[in-house]
Amino acid sequence: MKTLGMAVAGLLLSGPVAQAEEGGASREVTRVRAMRAAVEPMLAKEFGAKAFVATLHGRGAQTVLGVIEEAPPPGTDLQPRLAVLRYDEARGTVLVVDRAFKYAEASALGDKTLLLTPEGDLRLREESGRERLLAQRVLGDLAPSVMGDGVVATLSRTGAESHETAVGFVGVDGRVTVVADGPGLDAMGTMSPDGRTVVFVSGRTTMASWFRTTLDGAEPVQLTNVGLKAGALRDGVPANFVPPPINTGAMEWLSEDRLRYAAGGGEQWTLDVRTGVAVREGGAR
Repeated sequence: MKTLGMAVAGLLLSGPVAQAEEGGASREVTRVRAMRAAVEPMLAKEFGAKAFVATLHGRGAQTVLGVIEEAPPPGTDLQPRLAVLRYDEARGTVLVVDRAFKYAEASALGDKTLLLTPEGDLRLREESGRERLLAQRVLGDLAPSVMGDGVVATLSRTGAESHETAVGFVGVDGRVTVVADGPGLDAMGTMSPDGRTVVFVSGRTTMASWFRTTLDGAEPVQLTNVGLKAGALRDGVPANFVPPPINTGAMEWLSEDRLRYAAGGGEQWTLDVRTGVAVREGGAR
């Protein structure tokens, strides 16, 4: 089953790396070029001549890169499996976390690395190489907390519920707390730096929209696309439509109340998680 994040973003190849090259977001283009200059010299040696970086998650010393062995055939629905690197943007240094192409997603949690298998096992690897299982039935959309005490993620449901996915918080102690679980798809959650607010994307209104809640699971409040329903884009984009992010790796908290994210096609948006006002670079919606 695909999460809402996967459905919106398509293959992992359509994440920040590809979008920055195609779009006009100069910040991301500069960032990706610097990363490639640091990483590409060692890719062929470590992973083979056809390997390249397909995903970019996090920022600064918390940047994790997903490497695929080669590009999948055009039009495939196959999710490439990743080898994992840690990349320090300030120093330009690269560390191989795992050379094996076996992960669906990876992200940094402080000096530790979160590794998600295609089977839904979320593991935490220490700098020493020690590793332990944190949770199972995790679909992805990893968004580590700034405080380093856990990660917001999209969870699969058992199939007995009418809901397809949920948003949860997985603590470093392995405890899983369901934060949002509405009809259809809830996915791509992230927690504010102060830990007070969780925002996520939901299709519960039939239109992928931002919602706000708390780690305690307060009643979700719809922030964007209020009143819009499925089919609203059929005759063009409504003036009040706010697109969802391409994935959690394309999000950046600017403050406790403001979240910047990439919506694809080079577009960067800033969302006020209190008021629901979303501003696109170059104009407001």
